[in-house]
Amino acid sequence: MANRSVLPDDYVCVAVDIPNDIPISSFSDSELPPDWWVYPHPESSRAFGTNWANSLVSAVMVVPFSIIRKEHNYILNPAHADFARIAFSSPEPFMFDRRLLGTSG
Repeated sequence: MANRSVLPDDYVCVAVDIPNDIPISSFSDSELPPDWWVYPHPESSRAFGTNWANSLVSAVMVVPFSIIRKEHNYILNPAHADFARIAFSSPEPFMFDRRLLGTSG
C-alpha cells in the first residue's frame, strides 16, 4: 500500500479534449529505448522525449505507461502549433481512494 506521508494532498484532475484531426505520434514499447520503463528514468528516455518535442512532428505523443504497460500516457508538446487547439477543463481536486492508501473510512 502507498504511504500516506509521501502522497501530496494537492493533486488536481484536468480533462483534455484533443480534436480528432490533430495528428498523434504513437510509440510501442519496442520503438522506445530498451530501458524506457526503468525508474528513475534514464537519460535515453529523456532524450527520446526531448527529440520528439524538438522535432515538432506532433502536439501529442502516446507511449506505454511504465507501471501498467497496457495503459498509455499522452505527452503534450506546448511548442507545437496544434497545442493551442487542445482544450483543457478547469482543474478539479483529486483525492486518492482510501483503499489504495491502506486506510479505512
